[in-house]
Amino acid sequence: MRTFNVKSQVASVLSSDFREVAAETLASLQVYCHWLSLLHLYSHVHKQYENEFVSIVSSCIDAIIPLLHEEVPERVLLPASHFLVSLTTSVRPSFFVALETVQKLYHEVTAGKLRRTAVEIETLIFRALSNALVLPWPNQPDDKQDWPSRSNNHDNLIKALTINYQQMAEHTNVEKRFHAEAKCFIGRTLWLLKDLIEAVSGEATKSKTIVYKSVQESLHTTLALFPVYIHEPDVVDSILGFLLAVFGAFQLQLGVAYTEQIIHRLLGMFTQEQLQETISQEMSAGSRVLEKFLRILRLLAQQTGSSFKTLLPNIINFCLDQIHPLIAERSAPDIKTEFFELLHQLLLNNWRYFFRPNVQTRVTHGDDGACENQGQFVKMMEAFGQTFTQTDITVFKQNLQSLEDLNAKRKLYQKPIFNDGMLFHFLNVLLQVLVRRSHDLLQEEIAIALYNMASSDFDKFYLRFLPEFLTGCEGLYAEQKAELSKSFKMDKDLPSFTRGVHRFVSDVRYYRLYNSSLPSGTVTF
Repeated sequence: MRTFNVKSQVASVLSSDFREVAAETLASLQVYCHWLSLLHLYSHVHKQYENEFVSIVSSCIDAIIPLLHEEVPERVLLPASHFLVSLTTSVRPSFFVALETVQKLYHEVTAGKLRRTAVEIETLIFRALSNALVLPWPNQPDDKQDWPSRSNNHDNLIKALTINYQQMAEHTNVEKRFHAEAKCFIGRTLWLLKDLIEAVSGEATKSKTIVYKSVQESLHTTLALFPVYIHEPDVVDSILGFLLAVFGAFQLQLGVAYTEQIIHRLLGMFTQEQLQETISQEMSAGSRVLEKFLRILRLLAQQTGSSFKTLLPNIINFCLDQIHPLIAERSAPDIKTEFFELLHQLLLNNWRYFFRPNVQTRVTHGDDGACENQGQFVKMMEAFGQTFTQTDITVFKQNLQSLEDLNAKRKLYQKPIFNDGMLFHFLNVLLQVLVRRSHDLLQEEIAIALYNMASSDFDKFYLRFLPEFLTGCEGLYAEQKAELSKSFKMDKDLPSFTRGVHRFVSDVRYYRLYNSSLPSGTVTF
């Protein structure tokens, strides 16, 4: 008897306690899955335990699945669903789908009997059923996995989930009174599909291929619906969440040509006007839309091969010409974080797009030679540099780490285009930040970055940059500047250099404070 469902007046007093006991019992069963997985592996070696394993798992399933019903309280339904996910993820019994109670659950799910449950519960149940069909059974060779049958069953499961969704591409002119319902339906369907995809993102190719084959039609439908709902940020948020999961899990299955087609299509839809409309909805679905799109582009930027290199010019131009002007002076920390991480990955993983290796220049100059696509490279560096003049300490720290990472892995500071044309600007900005004390929490990181930049050419730093910096340093008179220059020792090791920087900065602040306290006209700068 399900005590948590008892309707009598006496039992109602204890109904919440009964629900809690049932939920805790189911939660303990979920923990027990760890030991079931060990017993499963053990039974493959010691055959005498096979029947015991089958009996235990079957009993658990027979007890759990009847609870997966919309009339069961959510407090009980949720741990029951979690148990099923744990069972199909960690234990993976090969006989799971063949059990009569599981067959019944499949029929109920494909008939839509769980659609009135909470989306979290429906998601968990779909994930469990999908896992049972696509995750490999432990200790079974590939020819014993029954992949054709399981793949066919998975296709049927996804078709049942998406049959109405796929029809939406054919009926895009939804009546206004059904518009909100359509948006909700799209969001729920894509959420379920996204979860199934993410569940196999770390699995072997076979599992991914089965899921991709099942969701391929839904991918086509989603791309067809995108332009229809382009002005609905909540729907676009769901669409891009789904696409982000697809790109994260199925790059091999998508193939280069189809990936390029999708990206070109998305870039074409995010026009300047559309981006302006999207970003104006800050702290809402609008900003999440842009963040997810930038993450999709970052997934492609992180590919180290030559597969997606034809997309690079378009992606870089999109970032620099359309995104950056919109966010440069705007307080949009989440978008900026994604944007600058994308720039970092574009540079890190596509260094040869800017600096092609050349044997002759390596021998002559010890570097990769001249910078190609120089305009784009300069704009990217300028975008990084601009954030060092702003107050957002999170973006400041991230970008400082990005430059340091590029230097450690790609010797950024030694490249002629940086060393000759940008080094003084970055040194000046970072030193001014220390003097102003606007980012005191990062003073050690800034000092180390200054050292790494200066170490690319110490003579240039001490003999050219430092005098130039002091010349432009306001609030000091000539004797003080001379004393500052003299006291900054030409150290070339990190500890001594950073101590020298902190002492120099402290002296600059002291002199300025002292000078500002003097009567007006006492000192002429």
